[in-house]
Amino acid sequence: MTSTPYDLQFMNRDDAASRLRSNRWTYYVYVLGTSGGVPFYVGKGTRPRVFQHEAEARNTNRRTHKLNVIRKLHRQGIPVLYALPNGFEHEADSLRAERDLIAAIGRHDLGTGPLTNQTDGGEGPSNPSEESRRRHLASLGGNAEDPRAASSMNSSMPSKASNHPFR
Repeated sequence: MTSTPYDLQFMNRDDAASRLRSNRWTYYVYVLGTSGGVPFYVGKGTRPRVFQHEAEARNTNRRTHKLNVIRKLHRQGIPVLYALPNGFEHEADSLRAERDLIAAIGRHDLGTGPLTNQTDGGEGPSNPSEESRRRHLASLGGNAEDPRAASSMNSSMPSKASNHPFR
């Protein structure tokens, strides 16, 4: 585990998956980070949500700041790290914690921090139907559990030049 100035304990994918299995939280707040311990995304999740961002980066052509950061890390052979600072029984508590953590770390688009989040958080879908979950998972085009199962389509994707350390 890697400690950061943001008081987050980052871990690798296997350790994060083990922690999720052992805690059996209904909802949790997670942070995606770089190997240097810099957080770049905060979210609220259930089940393996924390890992679905990497599947989306591998298997879609969507161009968002978050997905571009993940693609750049993958191109450089650097793993995405995970922090799981809080677990909750109630969704409202997890949404509040997500908002608080985004505010504390700060958003890149607002010039307040490194996060690629495009909102202040707290607006995640509440209790989506099984059909909505299936549609969402199908749109990811890959298995969130196994990053090695997808092809490396991203190596040919262009990246935007900027002064930001992740692009």
